[in-house]
Amino acid sequence: MKIEEVFDDRIVGTMPVDERTMQPFRILHGGASAVLAESLASIASMLVSGVDFVPLGLSITVNHLNAAPFGTIVTGTAKAKRIGKTHFVWEVEIVGDSGALVSTSLVTIVTKPARKTECNL
Repeated sequence: MKIEEVFDDRIVGTMPVDERTMQPFRILHGGASAVLAESLASIASMLVSGVDFVPLGLSITVNHLNAAPFGTIVTGTAKAKRIGKTHFVWEVEIVGDSGALVSTSLVTIVTKPARKTECNL
């Protein structure tokens, strides 16, 4: 995964479809889509709340809509739906190289105060 852009209300990241992220049929594994979605939402939540808080995935719903073939790169965009003090809701869209929508996700993140040993930033 690579973070490409960070804005006040959204974050954009990419991920290759390769041996690490594909299923046996040489398309993006649905679990890899979920990992990208939750990672983007977690990073965005941490950026909003600060490094004194640890983001934790509370809920994720993923709808797989189209396949992304081996050798392509998918791009995920997490947009804020709700930013609270400790709870954050992000809508994540993942698109393929062609621009086709690969998946949509709704990710809820909760943050808790970090202990000094929990954050390596």
